[in-house]
Amino acid sequence: MAKDCPRCGTICPDETRICDCGYDFAAGAPGQGTDDDYGKYRGVGGWLLLLCVGLTILGPLFAVASLTGSFREVSPLVDQFPGLMVLMVVDTTLTVGLMAFSVYAGVALWQIRPGAVSTAKRYLLWSLAYLPVAAILPFMVGLPSESHPAMLKEIARDTLRGVIATAIWYWYLSKSKRVKATYRVWPSQSQR
Repeated sequence: MAKDCPRCGTICPDETRICDCGYDFAAGAPGQGTDDDYGKYRGVGGWLLLLCVGLTILGPLFAVASLTGSFREVSPLVDQFPGLMVLMVVDTTLTVGLMAFSVYAGVALWQIRPGAVSTAKRYLLWSLAYLPVAAILPFMVGLPSESHPAMLKEIARDTLRGVIATAIWYWYLSKSKRVKATYRVWPSQSQR
C-alpha cells in the first residue's frame, strides 16, 4: 500500500516516516525543509550546471581530442599492425555512441525533462561498462608484448579516473538537494 504526501504529492510506501520533501507523516507536519528550501535549490545551477556542461560540451570535446590524438599516434603503425585500424574503428564507434548519449542526457537534464536523472544515470552506467571494453581492445590487435606494461599503466590510470568520476556523479544525482528539488513532480505540474 502507498500513501500520498499531502505537501508535495509524492507517492510514498506505507512505511515511510518522512517524505523527501521533509513532511513528517507521524507528526502530520512539514518537519525539516520547507517549500521555500526547495525553491532555493530548484533549477539548473551549481554542480548540476557543471554536470550539464560536462555532458553536453566538455565530455564530447575531450572525446574528439582523444580520438584525434589516437589517430595521429596509430596512423604510422597501421601498416605494421593492421589490427590497429580495427581497434580504432571499434573504439571510435563506441566513443561516438557514448558522446551522443552524453549529449542527450545533458540536454535532458538542462531542459528539466521527465526522466532526465534516470537517463543521466543510465549514461553513467554505460560509460562505466565501456571501460573494461576499452581496456581489453588494445591487447587484441597483436601489438608486441614489450608494449603491454606501458599500455597497462595507461589503462589502469584511465579506468581508475573513469570509475571515480562516474561514482561521484552517480552519487551526486542520487543525493543532491538541487537534483531532488529540480526534478520533482509537484502536484501543480501533474494537473496541467
